[in-house]
Amino acid sequence: MSSVIREEIVQAVSRLHDPSNRKPISEYLKNSFLSHQTIPYEKGVYAFWLDNRDKKAKNLHRSLQIKGRQLNKETIKKNKKDEKFEMHQVLWDWNLDDDFILLYVGKSSRVSNRIAEHLKLGTKKWKVNPLEIIKPKNITSCQLRSGIQHLCQVEDARPFIINNVHLSIVEELSFEMRFYIEDSAIGQGMPWFNLDSER
Repeated sequence: MSSVIREEIVQAVSRLHDPSNRKPISEYLKNSFLSHQTIPYEKGVYAFWLDNRDKKAKNLHRSLQIKGRQLNKETIKKNKKDEKFEMHQVLWDWNLDDDFILLYVGKSSRVSNRIAEHLKLGTKKWKVNPLEIIKPKNITSCQLRSGIQHLCQVEDARPFIINNVHLSIVEELSFEMRFYIEDSAIGQGMPWFNLDSER
């Protein structure tokens, strides 16, 4: 990878993290739903941030367990507990003193559609579990909403999202560059909700 491309990645991540590039989710809405006209780019990398200037994150439900790979039969027999999968205990305890906590970084060739899938503002009721993040079946694109629901432990976290989550977006037309910008932003910012089970 050339030094020029590396510098482009660094600059893109810097813009994504730039406070002046963040806007509250409420500014992207019309009649309580995402207005696609407010999303300036079709293709790019985006980041969700928790407004933590009042240090609210310390009082949210930040512990969870993540299901890992399936255990083999011998390991299951040796296990004293009736568990068939590896379970990883996680506590979102980093960046707690930041004014804005990076929650999730993603990329898409249809940014506005992807953001709408993350927010799922048309869905009111959401099953919550204090141990693990609950996601709708067959849906892997709602990490932001699922994570916020877990933090709040309420049936409907949409008001929290609208009032406390910010969004930043950088345009990137290149398919390859979107991957590397996303990976670099995740590595530097350590977003809470990008932490997922290994396949």
